[in-house]
Amino acid sequence: MDGDRYLDLYRRNLAHRAAAGGVRGRLEAWFRDRLDAKARAEGQDDRHGLALGRVLTLCGLAAPGPLTVLEIGAGDGLWLSHKRPDLRCIAIDNGTAFADDFHRRGIAFHARDVTREGLPLESAAADLVMMNHVIEHLPDPALVLAECQRVLRPGGALYLRTPDIARVGFAFYDDPTHVKPYTPTALEATVRRFGFAPIFRHLTDTRRTNLDLLSDGRWRRWLLGSRFGGGEIEAGFRREAG
Repeated sequence: MDGDRYLDLYRRNLAHRAAAGGVRGRLEAWFRDRLDAKARAEGQDDRHGLALGRVLTLCGLAAPGPLTVLEIGAGDGLWLSHKRPDLRCIAIDNGTAFADDFHRRGIAFHARDVTREGLPLESAAADLVMMNHVIEHLPDPALVLAECQRVLRPGGALYLRTPDIARVGFAFYDDPTHVKPYTPTALEATVRRFGFAPIFRHLTDTRRTNLDLLSDGRWRRWLLGSRFGGGEIEAGFRREAG
């Protein structure tokens, strides 16, 4: 499936979830309202502005100062909605459906197939690279992980999120573009080969992430731990020196 077709499917799935009725729909609407209110209280436009702020905090990058953030497989770029005056955001995706929107928002956009092409940044130019549900779509992540190591400054962070095959089982393949499953152990072992050291690891999903945001992380150890966590691996890795 090419990038633009996948992005169209992604948009339709988002619209379907937003229009969901019943108890599930009401619960998701409640979360959206609470998160929007929290975001506005923190100077963000809406709940989407909270996601990157949370990632920066988890990766130890929340302190004031210039930051360059690159998202690979950015989709609609909602994770780059965080408002911060010293933040430079760069988006990469295989499809161009949101290219005009990125331009309007002042986010540098590059259409690129990261399985075949290097990243369009100089070495040691980024503070954070994010891949949110991307790595499971890559038959071989070697090139992109090597490029992440190259473009991150020493001490910079790589944030990954992917289904945990040990928890979701064969439902992993409900998305026909999923090609490479991971367990937490396998993900860490894969990333360590490219000069990264672990910062944190959680087991999450959308609802648990929303609760984590609403509770300012107070329930994180319980909510995202091995006993009560969700079916997605959320992990941060530090780019080691050298």
